[in-house]
Amino acid sequence: MKANMQQKDITLIIGVSDTLLDSENNSEISAAIHSWYALAQMGRTEAIPWILNLVDNYDFDSLYDNDFPAIFKLIGHNAIWVLKEYIHNDINLIDSRSYAIEGLSSLGKSNESYIDECVAILLTDFISKPSDSELIGIAISNLIDFQAIESIDVIENAFKDNYVDINICVDLEDVEIAFGLRAKRSTPRPRYNSEFFSQPQVRTAPKDPCPCGICSC
Repeated sequence: MKANMQQKDITLIIGVSDTLLDSENNSEISAAIHSWYALAQMGRTEAIPWILNLVDNYDFDSLYDNDFPAIFKLIGHNAIWVLKEYIHNDINLIDSRSYAIEGLSSLGKSNESYIDECVAILLTDFISKPSDSELIGIAISNLIDFQAIESIDVIENAFKDNYVDINICVDLEDVEIAFGLRAKRSTPRPRYNSEFFSQPQVRTAPKDPCPCGICSC
């Protein structure tokens, strides 16, 4: 099936999915979500930018949180470099790029053999270069999850150059504590603004779980 799938077929699936997402019918929205999984199972990396761009058009936060990592995991290793390109493309909006970072990290967390590549992208190709402070904060949060202690020098420089939004991750002292590099703070902890982590999730999943047993719709 993968070998016989042509680009025109991918375009058709994407177009139909977009139409279904505009529906208020849960069954039609579920059908759209299943099309994402179908493309992922066929390893269609060209669908990744389109899927991420949905973030800018639809308020399906809980759906993105649950399904995007699973979709990227289905695609596998080839998703890493597509996500890298998407993250670095300033044309893409902040929200969709943030999901790309989270997707990249979810791949590393799902397969130990991917970790070094994912950390290198977050560290060498991203945090070490000027970028949006919110995205750098998200990247640092994920480096903490990876316990990538080797990233501390680059992270310190990012804080020094005021590249980091501490309301997205934490400040440098708390990063050092998370890495086990210091036992306690030497200054008072800032009052972090948790607004980023408590955005309302507009769409909720139907009461009954999807019979496919794969997606979260």
